[in-house]
Amino acid sequence: MSSDTPTTNGKPNTSAAEHKPSPGFWQRLQSLPAARQFMRFFWSGLFATGCHYALMIWLVELGLRPMWLATSIGFAVSAVLNFLLARFLVFSSDAPWLHAGLRYLIMIGGGLLLNAVVFYFLAQHMFYIAAQVGATATVFIYNFFISKFWVHR
Repeated sequence: MSSDTPTTNGKPNTSAAEHKPSPGFWQRLQSLPAARQFMRFFWSGLFATGCHYALMIWLVELGLRPMWLATSIGFAVSAVLNFLLARFLVFSSDAPWLHAGLRYLIMIGGGLLLNAVVFYFLAQHMFYIAAQVGATATVFIYNFFISKFWVHR
């Protein structure tokens, strides 16, 4: 400590203006580009998923059977919305439309199959909306990694 630093009881004086609290966990996390991208993917996916669930519930409550068909229709509609949101808001992709679109269709085919299979097995043991939550979580993780490292490159 320099001799010109004011002290009180042997400790340096610091004003409130000089003391800056260290950033918290969320501030540090949001400063990471990958974390910001993941959060944009999460929020855009949550919106598309809300559309999926609303359509699925509406179709099931109208009596559409089998229920896996209702979830598959909702999945397909939300997939188009999710592609557009991911392309423009999440990954800022400049990949050619046809290139990214074809890769996305392949990814969505895998996601549709994964969604239907997970939903089919879970719906045998729980309420169909709870089963869809489990299927959605599984497909979300699959979609993020395939989108980031393959579709929008």
